[in-house]
Amino acid sequence: MMTSIAFSPMKFGLYKLIVATFLSAFLQAEEPLTKIQDLLKPHRVLQDFTVSTSPSITQAKSTTGMLDVSGELKNKYGTLIIRPNEGKWDFSGYSYFRVDITNNGEGLIWILGRLDNEGAVDWANSSSTMAYILPGERATLGFPFQRTGSVDDSPEIFRQQSGRPNGFRGHWLPFYPEKVIECRMTIQSTSDVLNLKDIQVSLAQPYGVKANASLLELPYLDKFGQ
Repeated sequence: MMTSIAFSPMKFGLYKLIVATFLSAFLQAEEPLTKIQDLLKPHRVLQDFTVSTSPSITQAKSTTGMLDVSGELKNKYGTLIIRPNEGKWDFSGYSYFRVDITNNGEGLIWILGRLDNEGAVDWANSSSTMAYILPGERATLGFPFQRTGSVDDSPEIFRQQSGRPNGFRGHWLPFYPEKVIECRMTIQSTSDVLNLKDIQVSLAQPYGVKANASLLELPYLDKFGQ
């Protein structure tokens, strides 16, 4: 036996009006004080590094620090490793490491990147990320690296979040941004020829409450109420 459900066009119209009003309040909200493209734009460009590549890949570094990498990808696979000229990098004053790359080749490339402390194995003592770059596209391989809780200066109200507005990001495995020994990139492509241009290495989003004061303003919501 089927049970009929009464449908009221008036009630349905009222529901639509409520939903539309709620969405409009967020979608018409003022522009945020801090936009993501401004927060993560390069703040400090790195030039104090050396580069190691697969044997079939060549490199050329300009006076401005831009790097070009090209050559044959045997089995459509290669590696690119960036290391400081000496010692370790100290990234503790920042929250984001980025490698901007233009793919001038004919194939789609996939890059698996890893920032390493000494003794890095998979996710241990490291911070990982990945990027896909279409032919002719410029994209960012970005590392929003984690930290230990002892350096977190965010207010208590944010402590239940994995990522916090001061730039702190938690993880179950430790990583120390003041002890970075290299950035390791594994490259795979749909083509056996690699042609990467204007590679720039930089740091973004200075770390801490003082540097990110505008992000700590409440309510901590985007225009969709998230």
